[in-house]
Amino acid sequence: WFTVTFLARAGAHEVRCQVRGGDPGYGETAKMISEAALSLAFDDAILPAQHGVITSAVAFGNVLIDRLDHAGISFREQ
Repeated sequence: WFTVTFLARAGAHEVRCQVRGGDPGYGETAKMISEAALSLAFDDAILPAQHGVITSAVAFGNVLIDRLDHAGISFREQ
């Protein structure tokens, strides 16, 4: 099992997000890859309109977060 806290700062703004899930070495990695593929296959109309060499956060936005949350990987703002 894993728990990771991310901290992002931009000027005076700060956001913390805690991500929790199961075995990151196998089970959760498979979920992440599978849900990203399903997003590309079925959610094209609601994915962010970005192109080129971009991160998964930019490519999938909240669509992937919602899918992963439903699959058991939780994202909670702190």
